[in-house]
Amino acid sequence: MVKPTSNYMGQIYLKKKTFKVRALNHFGKSTWSHDVITNKIAAVIEKGKTIDLGLTGRDVAGFDSYMLEVYYDPILYVDDLCAYTAEKEYSDGRIEGTEIEILYHMPGLIRFKVHKNIDELHAWTGIINNIIFKGRETSGTTISYTVHDMSDVKVEEKRHDLELINEQILQDLAP
Repeated sequence: MVKPTSNYMGQIYLKKKTFKVRALNHFGKSTWSHDVITNKIAAVIEKGKTIDLGLTGRDVAGFDSYMLEVYYDPILYVDDLCAYTAEKEYSDGRIEGTEIEILYHMPGLIRFKVHKNIDELHAWTGIINNIIFKGRETSGTTISYTVHDMSDVKVEEKRHDLELINEQILQDLAP
């Protein structure tokens, strides 16, 4: 896997960006990706204290084509993948009593979908999910989230892209 030549995350603070990406290496160029919407949040965390990340949506016409990813610093750990339920959630799968499905979770990354039906004549606005983090130490940190619009991507391309992303994340987290 080729390491990226630029790091857009270091340039985005509390701003929303929409972009497309593609790979360029000695094999040539890949096709352009689907639309990617990303946000980055700066926070100060105290050891043992919690951060409640409330992810909201406004004027959402449908959730079917969206996948959400949350990237967080290793000085944080997940205390609950969905604060909507009485029980704390820690594992992949559909969260009972909600429309949330955790597709993938590992230290530093949460990937999930929302299975919510919205009447075609209406739009939805509200809180999508609340994720609770706790600090391992006192420090400044960032949490970023990305919304992938997968509506124009074929299923096989999605699977391949996600495998590449997982591989890159594992390499980045390796000591």
